[in-house]
Formats: sequence, C-alpha cells, structure tokens
Amino acid sequence: MSSKAVNPPPTRRKKVLKALRGVPGALVGAATILGTIAAFGAWLSPIKSEPSAANPTPAGGSPTSEGSPTSEPEAPQDGRYRPSMISNRADGLVLTLSRNNVTNQPFTFDGAALIVTITYGDQDRQLWMMSGGETGQRLSNQHVPSKAVEVATDRTKEAQIHTVDENRPQRWQYEHVKDGWATISNVADKGCLTSNGRDKRVTVTPCEPGNPSQLWFMH
Repeated sequence: MSSKAVNPPPTRRKKVLKALRGVPGALVGAATILGTIAAFGAWLSPIKSEPSAANPTPAGGSPTSEGSPTSEPEAPQDGRYRPSMISNRADGLVLTLSRNNVTNQPFTFDGAALIVTITYGDQDRQLWMMSGGETGQRLSNQHVPSKAVEVATDRTKEAQIHTVDENRPQRWQYEHVKDGWATISNVADKGCLTSNGRDKRVTVTPCEPGNPSQLWFMH
C-alpha cells in the first residue's frame, strides 16, 4: 500500500488557493473602514466639548455676558418705549385721550384733554409711549403721535395734547417708586400727573409722596 500523501484534485486546490488569496484583501478593506470611522469620531469629539464662542463659559461655571459687546442697551421692561397702557393705582383706570361722544372719534386738536376711564381693549387712544433725552421725555398718544402731552399753562393745570414744541411744557420724568408704580412729573411745572376719577380730566398737581392718584404703571 503506497504511503504517498493524497493531494486534492487540481480543481478543488485552485478554488481553495483563490479563496485564501482574497482573505488578506478583505481584512485590509475592513481595517481601512474601521480606521476611517475611528478618525472621524476623534475629529468630532473636541467640537462637542468646546464652549460656544458666542456664549463662552468661564472656568468657574455658568455662562456670563460680562464684558461682551452689545449693539445697544435693551429698553426697560416697564413699557415706556413701546405703545403701552398707563393704569392709575387709585382707581385702576387707564389714561385715555378724550373723544367726541357723538362720533366716538378721539380728539386730535391742540388742547384736547386726557381722562382716565375703563379699558376698551387696545384702542389707539389708550396707548402711550415715552421718548426723549436727558432733559425729560415726551409722552405721546398712539392715535396722534405728532402731538405730545403737556400741562396747560392756565389755572386749570389740565394735562392735554399739543403739537410738539420745545418751548412748551412737554417734558416729563417717569420715576419709579415701588413694585413697578411710578410718578410722572412735568419738568417745567414740577407737578405730578394726577387722576381725578372716572371720565374726569387728568390734571397736574403738586406731588404728594404716596398719593395713589399720582402713581402710574405702564404695561
């Protein structure tokens, strides 16, 4: 009996050799893909951990805006610089531009009076805005923004609207007192805007600390 090793048939041997030759290529391809994924993950990880440049976080902890530049300061949140209602503390009524009771249209002529009355929604004649500079601010009505509130120079001392004029008593100081309430005093007259009850004309009278009729809230 012969002791020679039995070789597989030529055809089967070729197939085995071909399969073995393909294994290294497949392993190299898989290794290349895995290496690429690992490199991409390493590239992403520092981006996730870095603080935002727009809102840096100091070493001590939470983000801070201290020292960061701003285009301009934010307007106060009490409503002075946007059309707002002005409520009186004594009666809860709202500062309103008087109107013609027949046509229901607000008066727009120079000398038209201000009153306090119930809220009618967002009607223009109940919306006010303050604007101005260092010497005081103008108070104007949304319905007729070309005119400003002033104090009548006669003995009535009524608050009224008039065409904007630097030579007239149209500058006001909005001074916070407590819990959002403030006095609105006339720079020239030194008196405070005062409510006299529902549908009554608003006047400017000597300021009295703590007088609820002279406390207003813009909202």
